[in-house]
Amino acid sequence: MGSDKTPSQWDSENSPVKVQALASIPSVEITVGVEVPNVINVALQVVDGEGVALALQLALFAWLSDTAGAAATAAAPDAGVAIGTDGVIIVEHTAEIIFELLTDAAGVLDLDIEESGVDTWFLNVRLPGGAVVSSAAITF
Repeated sequence: MGSDKTPSQWDSENSPVKVQALASIPSVEITVGVEVPNVINVALQVVDGEGVALALQLALFAWLSDTAGAAATAAAPDAGVAIGTDGVIIVEHTAEIIFELLTDAAGVLDLDIEESGVDTWFLNVRLPGGAVVSSAAITF
């Protein structure tokens, strides 16, 4: 007649509280722009669990890799990585490869990746909860 589940199991299975909590965990949407002579802009927007843009300043850990979600690349873009118009690079742990980033108050950050040769990278972002989001290929 009764359920064999404990109260903690009830709460952990898509309860309204869990659904609401998951929807409020910030993530990022990453948009890779088109190459404009040797520069590709990669834009990040902080979003909630449902993909709705959040006006939230967020600190992020990010790195470039040769495959999505993989270890940091060994070869940085030859002309560098810089903030486009929004956000801040707080620290570069490995020049042009590993970064601590800060979005602006609108939850936006964009990076200009500059490369004169032929190469492909992915921008990976570790979120405050530990999940990793990877961009589409950034191909020069």
